[in-house]
Amino acid sequence: MAGGSTELSDARATLSAAARRSADLVAAIPDHDVRLARSEWTIADAAAHLAIGLRGFTDGVESGARSWLPFIPDTTRYPDRLGGLNRATISAEPRRPPSDAGQAITEAAGAFLQATSDLAPTQTIPTPWYGDGVTHTVLSATCLLVGEQLIHGYDIARAVRRPWPITSAEALVIFEGIRAMMPLAVNAEVAGDLSATYELHLGRKAPFVVRISGGSATVNPPGRTRIDCHIAGTPKALVMVGYGRISQWRAIGTGRLLAWGRKPWLGFRFVSLFFNP
Repeated sequence: MAGGSTELSDARATLSAAARRSADLVAAIPDHDVRLARSEWTIADAAAHLAIGLRGFTDGVESGARSWLPFIPDTTRYPDRLGGLNRATISAEPRRPPSDAGQAITEAAGAFLQATSDLAPTQTIPTPWYGDGVTHTVLSATCLLVGEQLIHGYDIARAVRRPWPITSAEALVIFEGIRAMMPLAVNAEVAGDLSATYELHLGRKAPFVVRISGGSATVNPPGRTRIDCHIAGTPKALVMVGYGRISQWRAIGTGRLLAWGRKPWLGFRFVSLFFNP
């Protein structure tokens, strides 16, 4: 992986390994009725979601995701749209024994990787669950799916008190997906009164700029811009805070997250500007 950007080959290898890990974990847990922490989902629900997400992006490649349109609620509000989609698709998924649930994840990951094997990183994939007409590149879609496997894998492992390490290299791939989602997941109700420019620093990865203005977010806006707040942290800490799995205060208190610049206090607001993925 280069210091400045995530290569598609790295993302694909990371997704393949992450899906194998989550599939093995799911298959090894005998009781899928265990509920995840701070969630309405059980392990069975999370396992189904891991396979469903992979199949959704594969269908986006193969048929424009037309078969998924009936599951998408008629709303433009990001959390309501995704929440409704998740409830509908999980309800429609058959309940499987643990070994079969793990196999479903493995097969779905293989199908996505096969469907995208000859596509360029910048080739777009329809992803209507994020909004009408919304697309992702093959690279950002692959990185988003890495995040799904590793973050929900973390949720499942935590529910049964099993270790689930996430490396810095994996976290950098995940954050490529987070970066692509920022303009879509901005919480306009919270961000509407803010005009600020942030620069995020993640380990060896080149920093990037996020401009908040008028209730919207722009990543790497054109032209020169004055930075109000710099945010730096370990890749894993930034991912876990971004996904709401640990609090920013915990990351700050353990020295894994810090802010500086003209208006460093704006760093405390950054996470709240986006809906939790």
